[in-house]
Amino acid sequence: MVAAFALPPAFVLGLVGLVAGPVVALVVFVVVAAAIAAWVVRGADARVRRAIGGHPADPQAHARPVNLLEGLSFTAGLRPPELVVVDEPGANLAVWGRRPQGAVVAVTAGLLAALPRIELEGALAA
Repeated sequence: MVAAFALPPAFVLGLVGLVAGPVVALVVFVVVAAAIAAWVVRGADARVRRAIGGHPADPQAHARPVNLLEGLSFTAGLRPPELVVVDEPGANLAVWGRRPQGAVVAVTAGLLAALPRIELEGALAA
C-alpha cells in the first residue's frame, strides 16, 4: 500500500532531478509532499468511518449511551460527539476526530450489552 503512494512521486522527482536539477526537484518534492499531506489529513475521518463501519446511534434504541455522551459533553462544555454503533459482539470503543467539533465515538453492541451504566460512562469519558 505504501509503495502505491511512494513510487510515483519518487519516480517523478527522480526525473525532475535529472532534467531540471536538484533545486527544482526539491521544490517539486515540497509541493507534492504538501499535496499528499493535505489529502491524507482531509480524508482521514471519512476513511476511518468507512473502515469501522457501523451506523449512527438511534436516540430511542440507544438512549443510554446517547444520554451519557450528552451529559459528559455538557459537563466539559463541548458539543456532543457523533455516536456510531457497530454491530459486533466484542466490547470495543474507538474515538477519532481532528477537532472536538468533528469528533466521533464508535461503540460496539457488545460493549453496550456488557457494561452497566456507571462503567459505560467511565469508558465514554476516557
